[in-house]
Amino acid sequence: MATRKVLIQVFTVEKDIFVTALKKWFKVPLEDSVCESIVCRLDEYNIGGINITVLDEFAGFKSLRVQIASYRQVGAPRPSGPKDSVTSERQSPEKTSGTIYHPPGEKLLVWVDDNPGNNIRLVEFARSIGIRVYELPSTAVAKVWIDQNIGGRRDKECLTNTLDLLRSNNSGTSIRIITDNARRESSTEGVAAFFNHNAGEEVLRFVRGRGLESIPVLVFCARTNYTTYVRNFALAGSTGHPRVVHNYITALKTGVDDMNWARFEAK
Repeated sequence: MATRKVLIQVFTVEKDIFVTALKKWFKVPLEDSVCESIVCRLDEYNIGGINITVLDEFAGFKSLRVQIASYRQVGAPRPSGPKDSVTSERQSPEKTSGTIYHPPGEKLLVWVDDNPGNNIRLVEFARSIGIRVYELPSTAVAKVWIDQNIGGRRDKECLTNTLDLLRSNNSGTSIRIITDNARRESSTEGVAAFFNHNAGEEVLRFVRGRGLESIPVLVFCARTNYTTYVRNFALAGSTGHPRVVHNYITALKTGVDDMNWARFEAK
């Protein structure tokens, strides 16, 4: 019986070549930070190439130029005022929070860690100074939460867009993220639990890939020698020192930041 060979072609281009071509093709100059965010979105797992299928999905039903232009329009820091209320919420894999109401001026800390018991004192400190804390137990839950609160959709029960939490507060004076570097990811439908050595980088790349280039991300873990990837991103850092995390949280509240945390192995 004769066998028929099926040839499947996958069109992929190296990211450096893609960025060069993108800058030539787009009608106005593209900043390096914008290109970095677009590459993070198209190459979420850092394989080093851009696939035409992913590029097509990225464009969706819109013009590719329109989608790229949207990345140029986000990222401007916005000032935030004081907030007196204190709220803390923890999300489980079974309940991924959905969209949340974010009063103007409220400070929000998103903490991704499979073992939140390690962070109790720092979370309590954040709450004590009026910061709302969301604790997310896995990379998958974090990605769902980000996509649910990034905007671009309208609430079914009202005419205004209430889902644009992250893009409308794309600033380190409004929202900050902390993640551990490696964690045991919770099992989800069809996927067994596993230990993810790249969890911190996945969260960071996902945040930047969604165009949230002005929300700081701090990787807090014991073995910081595995976090050199933070050097490739603006407003990103890694540390194993609770004091650095304490100052990072304080800066969210006060708006005064010495940026000491924004480096590899901050001390």
